[in-house]
Amino acid sequence: MQDAVAVLRFYAASTLIAFLTVPLGRFFFQKSSRHLFLYNRFLGLLLTNFTVWLLSAIGLFAFSVRGILGAMLLLAVLGFVWIRSQGFTLSAGQSWLRRHWRTALFDEVVFVAALIFFVVLIRHQPKIFGTEKNMDFMFLNGLMRGTNIPPHDPWFAGGTINYYYGGYMIMALLGRLSALPPAYTYNIALAFLFASAVALSWALGHQLTGSRRLGALAPLGLAIMGNLNGFLQVLRVGWPYKISYWDSSRVIVDVEGTQKGNTINEFPFFSFIHADLHPHVMAIPFVLLFIAMLYEFLLFYRARSLRTTAPALAGRTVILAIALGSLGFINGLDLPSYGLLFAGVVFFGVLRAFGSRLNSPRRIVQALLIIAALGLLTGLVAYLIHYPFYGTFVKPKHEEGFLGQSIFKSDLGEFLTVFHLQLFWVAVFLGVGLAQLYHRERPELFRLAMAGTGILFVFLFAYYGYFVVAFLTVALLMVWATLLQNLRRPNRLFTWLMLMLAVAILIGCEFVHVKDSYGRQLQRMNTLFKFHYQAWILFAISAPVIFQALRRSQFLPKSMRQSLLAVGVGLLALNLVYPFGVSWARLRQSAESLDGMAYLQREHPGDALAIQWLNSNVRGTPVVLEYPGKRAYDYNSRVSTNTGLPTLIGWMNHEAIWRKQWAKADATARGRLQAAGRNPDGWALVHYRQSLADRIYNSKQLPPVIPLLQEYKIEYIYIGELERRHYTAEGLGKFGTTFEKIYDRNNTLIYRVPDRYRTS
Repeated sequence: MQDAVAVLRFYAASTLIAFLTVPLGRFFFQKSSRHLFLYNRFLGLLLTNFTVWLLSAIGLFAFSVRGILGAMLLLAVLGFVWIRSQGFTLSAGQSWLRRHWRTALFDEVVFVAALIFFVVLIRHQPKIFGTEKNMDFMFLNGLMRGTNIPPHDPWFAGGTINYYYGGYMIMALLGRLSALPPAYTYNIALAFLFASAVALSWALGHQLTGSRRLGALAPLGLAIMGNLNGFLQVLRVGWPYKISYWDSSRVIVDVEGTQKGNTINEFPFFSFIHADLHPHVMAIPFVLLFIAMLYEFLLFYRARSLRTTAPALAGRTVILAIALGSLGFINGLDLPSYGLLFAGVVFFGVLRAFGSRLNSPRRIVQALLIIAALGLLTGLVAYLIHYPFYGTFVKPKHEEGFLGQSIFKSDLGEFLTVFHLQLFWVAVFLGVGLAQLYHRERPELFRLAMAGTGILFVFLFAYYGYFVVAFLTVALLMVWATLLQNLRRPNRLFTWLMLMLAVAILIGCEFVHVKDSYGRQLQRMNTLFKFHYQAWILFAISAPVIFQALRRSQFLPKSMRQSLLAVGVGLLALNLVYPFGVSWARLRQSAESLDGMAYLQREHPGDALAIQWLNSNVRGTPVVLEYPGKRAYDYNSRVSTNTGLPTLIGWMNHEAIWRKQWAKADATARGRLQAAGRNPDGWALVHYRQSLADRIYNSKQLPPVIPLLQEYKIEYIYIGELERRHYTAEGLGKFGTTFEKIYDRNNTLIYRVPDRYRTS
């Protein structure tokens, strides 16, 4: 398949969804209509995925091309009905096009240019292997092969995915609609996500400031720039293309006495170039979409009174609830953070809607009741409509609770290497706000407040013993104080809310961590990874408004404003060294195809042909037995990974984490473990399944393993390079005496288990 054709088909699939769901997008994005088509590309994709997922979960549709087209048609009909009810005419559509065609074209040019740029980068390293790529490709393959919801888990035969699979489902939806193989879908999806991060953040920056030039700061700060580590590496190695792309994601090292452990300081450009199709990466466009929806919601409050727009408010609340609930469905740890942002928008949005009418206790109580009702109702609807996921997902939580107190704290130099520019933005915005307060309020009270703030900083610095918490805590209080002065300007108010949440996230990560299975020394690894990522996005979206506020400030001297702008641009330039260097290094490699499985033909020719045969000839999700994935991040579990066919057990450490509590909650798994004399936990479960796979392969006789084939409905026995390396020739040879050999090439065999051996 030609790469250009594959990319065009993927782009066309997303564009088709955008067109068919434009009426629903027009219903929601009334105040943001100039960016309607760009926003609707992702709102339509989210709504289509939600519709086919929900209808598949209750048994009305299947997750197939037919089911996807049915969901698209249903949404198109709903949108058409709404248009007719509102008296929307063709002339109104033409009027919108005349007013906003330049913005719509600009959005599309930015999106397509970013898509092509990253496709070029991916072609220089398309291999879907290494780090977590195997896991991501396994989920994608499984969702592109299976049709049931919840989807089957290819690394756990007979079980469904106990992980956040919403993002994988969205990418699989686009792959199915594009009629592309998973190996192309995976790589084009990465380019699609990069393009979405660039275009959506630019549109948000433009909407918040009214300036495309200032809006460009958002994609530069979010999707493109790295941290200062890239520049520091250049000082050591000389040429930008010689820097290590990996080192910039492992900057903060946790040290407490003799305890030492690494953290993950990932940022979007690293994620894209690293090419793991992880939930936090697939969530980026839908996080940005949700932020755009919240800003629209904030504008909508002010547009009319709450009473006269109750029906429209109800409809918008349902759509917003779908987007909110989907954040947890795509990437679980995004839900609490952006749920707080939603709560802040509801609170201040209602206050803005009441405005000067908040002049009596009755009005205040009324406003608070509306705030509580909107927040609780939206959260409840978000949960209920996603119940097929949230109600069946068994969280792999720690036995002692979800959060724990951290024993580590961030080193100042390492912390500033990552967040120096973002904290500079915060300081600049605070400076603008405080200068405004100084000139509008009594100077003596202002000086007294600043003196108190200074004393608080010194106290916190002395108490906690390091700069980061003291600075961030004081900054958070100052952000809150200046936020209250900006209720009348929605872009400033929204920016203050984002900054307040971002700073609060950074503070929280210094005190608590999410308990996981990685041990004491790595207790903050995933916490900093996931939550710092959210703060990075919020800071970047705030940058255009901050620069605009600085340029327009009437209370700071011109020379100071120019100096601060120069410092900001200089720091941004240093952070752009990283993407420039790693892109240069990537382009120095030989270009290949977008086919992410092409490497198999070079490195594992026997497996390559057999896997290709399975993908071409086996339909549905029958179970295939292969060498179990005893080691993660290796070539184990390669058949299930590259086909989506379920196997007895895949990467053991991953499945052990996903099944940590599931092994206790699932009656069948618990019963099997107890019958085998094992404790019902994740590790016992995966080791048990591994022992069964070893027994089936190594047994010298066939009759003793027939009950296992029946119990787990194993239909295919795979014998390739790994099986021959790890099992005895006598054990492997027994299958040929009874089973049908359906594939035999390059020293790789596939046997089909006869029906009589697969039924009890």
